[in-house]
Amino acid sequence: MGKYDGCKVESMIYPLLRKALFHLDAETAHEYTATLLQTAMRTPGALAMLSRVYAPATRGLGQSILGMHFAHPIGLAAGFDKHGALTAGMAALGFSHVEVGTVTPLPQAGNPKPRLFRLPEDQALINRMGFNSDGMHVVADRLTQRPRHLPIGVNIGKNRDTSLADATSDYVKCMQTLAEHADYVAINISSPNTPGLRQLHETSALRELLQVIRAHNQWQRPIVLKISPDERADQLEQVVGTALDVGIDGIIATNTTITRPNLHSALQSEAGGPTHTRARAHYRRRGHSECPGRVSAPPCRCKSRPTLHGAGVRGAGSGHAAQLGAGSAYAS
Repeated sequence: MGKYDGCKVESMIYPLLRKALFHLDAETAHEYTATLLQTAMRTPGALAMLSRVYAPATRGLGQSILGMHFAHPIGLAAGFDKHGALTAGMAALGFSHVEVGTVTPLPQAGNPKPRLFRLPEDQALINRMGFNSDGMHVVADRLTQRPRHLPIGVNIGKNRDTSLADATSDYVKCMQTLAEHADYVAINISSPNTPGLRQLHETSALRELLQVIRAHNQWQRPIVLKISPDERADQLEQVVGTALDVGIDGIIATNTTITRPNLHSALQSEAGGPTHTRARAHYRRRGHSECPGRVSAPPCRCKSRPTLHGAGVRGAGSGHAAQLGAGSAYAS
């Protein structure tokens, strides 16, 4: 039987789905999409069919990083599958890896709704989700059913009500509970939607946090640090330098920004972090990008830190648009 052309199928179906989903608010559309995928996961044969439709052409694109093999560079960044419920479905859709989370120790609702906004004219979203999470124990239980052929990362953070002074304890709890079920762990200190979280970029606080987390990494999982795009270049150098000195394995560049570069949509003033849904060659174009959510990302690729693995978080509007620098890249 011939192979399905996933691109042709998508070109026919996606415009209809998009029109229907845009009649719903953004978060409701997200939840509806997740429910459809979970239904497919429970339906015999459905994931196999999706895998045939969306099987990517990966020849020559595979690479091994930190002991994990990535069939191609495009994976799913943290924020879509916050609760670890969609990993098998995302594997069937062709992603090379999935990062679950952000996961917090205790369940929390996140910020009040509405908290996710479309910016159609800018091909962007603004979110102020606020680490809505089912909690580490529920996510850990779900990850026992994860696909084993797909690299899975877990992105961890602190509960909103946990003080910065006690933040390290939250990260350690998540590390001890979730690392067993993950191929790598991402430390999120950069969400703009949890008050005070970005203060953990400060050198002494960051060093203490990372040292304690490494000391509790009994599963010996690779640890990567997700950083803010809103720091000055010299501050980013300090953050990357501290991570390297402590022995962190990689940097995820970057979380969403609090800036509003070149936005035109009516909802551009909503609080939260804007994220562009298309990719451009940020690593090849030094300086600011036209894409919201990616300003100041290029300095994160520090030439003075050649031994530190890097991952870029961005949207990918097409295969051609996903022009990558070193290491792996995530599509959000």
